[in-house]
Amino acid sequence: MKALTLNKSSWLLAALFAAFACLAYPQESLAADTEVTCTAPVVIAWATGAGVTPAAQVTIYCTGGSSVGIPFFAYRIKDNPTVANQIATLVGFYVLEHGPGASITISSDLSNTTGNNWGCGASNCRIIDQVWGY
Repeated sequence: MKALTLNKSSWLLAALFAAFACLAYPQESLAADTEVTCTAPVVIAWATGAGVTPAAQVTIYCTGGSSVGIPFFAYRIKDNPTVANQIATLVGFYVLEHGPGASITISSDLSNTTGNNWGCGASNCRIIDQVWGY
């Protein structure tokens, strides 16, 4: 109950202290994603046993090339199976609607090669953050 009796200046000081404490421990900044044009995308689903590398993943293969020279973009299925299913479905429908030579845009952090740990090779594959058509 004593906290309720604090005056306004005490609450203000407490709020300022909390704000400065947050500044002392900054959050990790997220690297900017790059928008990559992927021409003639084909969706490939890799499925393997539990604990086996490569992990089950949905991969978009840019058969007509990409604007950054990286041909594969992958999403690990166990991270969110619903999203993985939607990637395959939406890209498939987009190509069906616009033809096999259509282009899509994939948003990816090109400096992130952590997908190498689950089968997205660091030399030719990056992790999918977003996918959309134009």
